[in-house]
Amino acid sequence: MAEINVERKGGGSILPWIIGLLALLLVGWLLYSMFDRDDNVAEAPVVTEPIATMPVIDPAAAPPAPTADVDVGPVIPVAAIITVPANYVNQTVSGTARVAQVVSDRGFWIDDGNQRVFTIIDEPKPEIKNIRAGQMVRLDGAQVMTAASQVPGQLEAETQQAIQAQPAFLYVRAANIFITQTAS
Repeated sequence: MAEINVERKGGGSILPWIIGLLALLLVGWLLYSMFDRDDNVAEAPVVTEPIATMPVIDPAAAPPAPTADVDVGPVIPVAAIITVPANYVNQTVSGTARVAQVVSDRGFWIDDGNQRVFTIIDEPKPEIKNIRAGQMVRLDGAQVMTAASQVPGQLEAETQQAIQAQPAFLYVRAANIFITQTAS
């Protein structure tokens, strides 16, 4: 019978094990450095203020503009026209004011504490604009008008009654009304 020697021969090298271990460490270090997000580089500060969203308006679906000839002059702040709105007929108004009273889905009063002016929204959209008394609203591009006939569309009875005794009122698109502070 043949003899089989099962003893281990000396001289086995440990060098392949060391090279393999070093290669594994190198791969681990490369992966760690690729996904490490804790760099010592100064990063820009993170802004935590909410970003205001602007509504997207489809020009084809937009209602017609007011029929009055509108002066394309400078924009007047809302606070300036509240005292005597009739002096600013057919001019553009923008600014912030407090909602004093909501009359209908299309109409509400804004005031500065002493004087008030009626505001008409281009179309009733209560699900989009939940305007309530006491809120601060920003109106962008409102038009000062004098007659209900200048307003496109059918007005509710409450809205018509509110503007009958007014020398002038504001007409604004629903997309241009922004609630800046909720009622307290």
